[in-house]
Amino acid sequence: RTTASSEEQIAALMRRGLDAASAGQRARARRYFAAVLEMDPNCAEAWLERAAVLDAPQEVMVHLARALELDPGNEEPGRHFEWPGVRQPTRQPT
Repeated sequence: RTTASSEEQIAALMRRGLDAASAGQRARARRYFAAVLEMDPNCAEAWLERAAVLDAPQEVMVHLARALELDPGNEEPGRHFEWPGVRQPTRQPT
């Protein structure tokens, strides 16, 4: 569970990660998003944004699957599963 202070820290780290990603600093962005996930492993946005700056396709898919698991209504991670040759994850009924 996050507190107001940790939510502010998470928001700041997310901004820094997004800024780094926008500047093409992928490794730096990965570190910021990883720090967010250490503080809040259930932050779907951090899983999704970190997927965008990873290099290994398998790792990207793991991050997208986790983002989709945490936020099944978000269409963004699911879009990436439409890549040719990538199998859709099996969703469990809720």
